[in-house]
Amino acid sequence: MPARNIQSWMAWLDGELSDEQTDYKQRYQKNIPNSEYGRRLRRACGQDCQTELPGSLQDTCREWNERIA
Repeated sequence: MPARNIQSWMAWLDGELSDEQTDYKQRYQKNIPNSEYGRRLRRACGQDCQTELPGSLQDTCREWNERIA
């Protein structure tokens, strides 16, 4: 899980240089994680960390790849 909230992942997946200390809940208050975010997350995790991921997302991708691959 993100250190701050799941919205930090959503911001990162939207192309922002998000961090896990900033509160993104207001920005994504009406957004919910959906299949589009799921597809983007899957692509990000499948890039073998070629892209700089937020810390908690790196951990999640590593675990995802161990369990799914």
